[in-house]
Amino acid sequence: MHSDEMTRFTLPSNFNPDTCMIANETEFGRFHESRRAARLAKDLLATGHADDIALAHDVLRAVLACQERDARDPHVG
Repeated sequence: MHSDEMTRFTLPSNFNPDTCMIANETEFGRFHESRRAARLAKDLLATGHADDIALAHDVLRAVLACQERDARDPHVG
């Protein structure tokens, strides 16, 4: 099956294209959950559509950019 024949993933309404992550609004402001973004990337890849795969790469880049890399930080990883 060609990519143009595949069904694209429907992004949630709170997907933020500026951050390539899902935005959540609370009384404390807007935040983006990296675990939820990783799951979104998995769902995008599952469609097999070339555009979804490209977006999944962008989402995963955003997720990896959120990772704490300082081994002294309790949130490392």
